Amino acid sequence: MSWYGWPQIQIAMRRISILLFLGIGVLITRRHFLAVQSTGSIEGVVLEQGTDRPLQHVTVTLTPGRDVADTDAEGHFRIDNVTSGRYRITPTLKGFVFSRSIQVHAIRDPGIWLQVSGNSSIRNLQIRMVKPGVITGRVLLPDGRPVPRTTTVDLLRDRYDDYGQRRLTPAQALNLPGQSPFRVDDRGQYRIYGIAPGEYYLRVISGLQIRVYFPGVENEATATPITVRTGEEVEVPILTARPNTEFRPFRFSYVSPDGIPIWGEPELSFTIMNMGTPFSYIVGGQNQINVPRTTSTIIARAGGMPYRPLFYSEIQWDAADSNSPQQLIFQRGVQVSGHLGFQNDTTTSPNIPGLTCVLRSQSLSVTTETKYPAGCIGQQYSKGIYRLELQGIPDDAYVLSATAGADTDILFHPIDLRGDTEIKVTFASDGGVITGDVTDSEGKKLSDAVVALVPDAPLRDAGSLYRSVISSPDGSFELHGIRPGDYHLFAWQELEGAGYRNAEFMKRYDEHGTPVLIEKERHLEVNLKILDETKVAQN
Repeated sequence: MSWYGWPQIQIAMRRISILLFLGIGVLITRRHFLAVQSTGSIEGVVLEQGTDRPLQHVTVTLTPGRDVADTDAEGHFRIDNVTSGRYRITPTLKGFVFSRSIQVHAIRDPGIWLQVSGNSSIRNLQIRMVKPGVITGRVLLPDGRPVPRTTTVDLLRDRYDDYGQRRLTPAQALNLPGQSPFRVDDRGQYRIYGIAPGEYYLRVISGLQIRVYFPGVENEATATPITVRTGEEVEVPILTARPNTEFRPFRFSYVSPDGIPIWGEPELSFTIMNMGTPFSYIVGGQNQINVPRTTSTIIARAGGMPYRPLFYSEIQWDAADSNSPQQLIFQRGVQVSGHLGFQNDTTTSPNIPGLTCVLRSQSLSVTTETKYPAGCIGQQYSKGIYRLELQGIPDDAYVLSATAGADTDILFHPIDLRGDTEIKVTFASDGGVITGDVTDSEGKKLSDAVVALVPDAPLRDAGSLYRSVISSPDGSFELHGIRPGDYHLFAWQELEGAGYRNAEFMKRYDEHGTPVLIEKERHLEVNLKILDETKVAQN
């Protein structure tokens, strides 16, 4: 090539570069345009329940994502650029709390659930708030003196937990101001404010010596609820806390199996079961702890930290034996290793945000729960029977299989940890989808309904197969990532927690559900009727 031809080549290359730049710019612009087109917006108004007065300066938060907007003088708000997905929208304003529609009395987490699809937008959304209630009172000792300032007061609610067990649980989801539990002051007085209307229970605790429920009982089964109404201050009668002075010494010695040494003078952690409630101690270089007379079970652990083996011992204890030293025969714990990941994914340690891996003990008195990735895999456990629970599974995924050792199924059956065990959990993303509306007997669409998909027997114990959702303001609902199989679909207007996972609770509803067959990547449309409690009671 001659020197004279080089300028023409430079000009041609420059033109090609310009064309490439313009092409990339057009591609980027088109992709940006498509991205913008695939988002929607949420627009609505925040009103005071009962008066319909617009509320200004309300912070409206959209989660996940933490997008926020403030209401104007007309109570109006707007959130733009919302991508497809399921969200909870929650209002916050000092002196007010979120209020559900008047037909719903069950206490639930604050906020409204919404489903945004494609570039669709939600208009005319109405969110209501009310003035909160307050609970005040005093806790005194039998001689009239205030209880110690270390005493705390818990606000509880009666509900089914994530595993379908009915119990009193802290009302943490109510976004109460301050910290819960609440401490008493030097006069034994407490004041709990920012409470949404509903029924609550009070529990007073001061170490192992004081444990009392309103109206002055020691057992939660005989506790009485307190009703809190909008803007009302409830003054609770004085609670008399009678310290438990009937303690017994638990004397012990410990040995390790097969001559395995327990690292020097071990720091022992004790969990005692006192009237069905666990309490913990940590002791070092001691051979005695004082425990309440009502203690029934004592569990001791040593080690279990990184690079140190876990040792444990559990005994059933009778306070009448308090004068006789107990020998704790420690057993070595088992190591759990393995892998959690998606089908055909060869990643050694896949990151699945929000996934919680739980091994629930069915043999020991205290449930063991640990979180993945720092949990199930690479942890040590006491020997015994456990059940695998997986929470926070991605919306469009389901558990394809879960095995331990040589292909022993642990998805539908418990896992028996007798030695070091390798587990493998595989997820898949080709599950079914159910969409539809919840309606009453007259065909009116219902918001705030609890929709639950329950696997048919004999798979009721497979916790990862359950799906639940709250219907949107327009009565619609969506369930994704459903494992192929046979299920029944239910809808309740009133339900506290995961009652659908309680076998006894479901006996009265089983024959009233809507049967559905889920196949891979199949989309079902279901018009779901709300359960008629009157008809259910007649059967």
